[in-house]
Amino acid sequence: MSFKTAEIPKISYTSVESISTEARSSFIFALLFFLVFLTITFLIPPRSGKLGYFAALKDKHHYLETVQSPKILFIGGSNLAFGLDSHLIETTFHKPVVNMGICAPFGLRYILEEVKDNINPGDTVVIVPEYGILQNTVDGSPDLIHALEVYPPAGFFILRAYTRSPQAFFKLLDLIRSLPSAKWNAFYTILSTMWQKGYYDPSLFINWEISNQIGPDIRFYFDKHGDYFGHFGKPNLPFRPAWELVKSMDSEAANLINDFHNFATQRGAQVVLIPPPVPSEYLTPSCCSPISIASWPNQVLTVSILAKPKRYAFAAALFYQPPYHLNIAGRTIRTTLISEDLASYFSKTLKQSIFDDAKKVSL
Repeated sequence: MSFKTAEIPKISYTSVESISTEARSSFIFALLFFLVFLTITFLIPPRSGKLGYFAALKDKHHYLETVQSPKILFIGGSNLAFGLDSHLIETTFHKPVVNMGICAPFGLRYILEEVKDNINPGDTVVIVPEYGILQNTVDGSPDLIHALEVYPPAGFFILRAYTRSPQAFFKLLDLIRSLPSAKWNAFYTILSTMWQKGYYDPSLFINWEISNQIGPDIRFYFDKHGDYFGHFGKPNLPFRPAWELVKSMDSEAANLINDFHNFATQRGAQVVLIPPPVPSEYLTPSCCSPISIASWPNQVLTVSILAKPKRYAFAAALFYQPPYHLNIAGRTIRTTLISEDLASYFSKTLKQSIFDDAKKVSL
């Protein structure tokens, strides 16, 4: 009985190379198309104006880069922009004060990263994050495009913040994916508004980031420290209750804060955390779990937490725009509490430093 040897089909290396070349060409074309699409998305209106609210980010970074240390550096979202009297804190502690707070939707990851290059020995970094960026916007939102439009170096901070781990990098890719839809939705909304008006109105593109309550040329309503004062004297906006504002801190947020604390400590700085201001009604049992409030942040943090949420809960009449934007009266009260908490912290750390020095001498 004879057996025939099965013939192995010959592979055409030419065809394999052709397929590989076609796949590579398709990938390069798709990549180039995506990059061109992103560029167009970035360039088309609406874009953040040179005198708009977000343009203050450039001024804040300039002051941060030029002010001397030791300084007190506040980082967080717009609760700081609207509700901090940096001059009062500066005269209390005789140290320069920088207020970097501008937009919570930039995300905790970016907010911590953008100040790292300017943390020096003797500095005190005060983290005052909105509750949301400790929960569901740790990694930011499409609003980050505003930072890129007004302050291009923000792109470096974004890349650095999101390339520290593979998980963070994939979150960056997801963020990039969401950027075009947000920008094109704004573009479409403005065109629809013009269609309804029946005429071309370029001011809609220019003023798209400006609300009726704030007005134009917002950049001029920030002082040198980074405090916003454009809402002074304006009537408070309607109060709307918010449910479950205070929840357990996300574990990723806790890791980011602890890593930031470790970085700052290595640079000879100290880091503390203070809760943001909210209306007292938001912390009632009908709106928020008493357990969540009492156990906040419900994560192991290495930074010193100077207060619980209820200390910074104020009457609704003290808010220009709930839940985080205080009016001028609320700003003064809140700043006074911050000064008291910082004074207590500085006193404790000074006593501890004297004790440690005495212990070293005795040894």
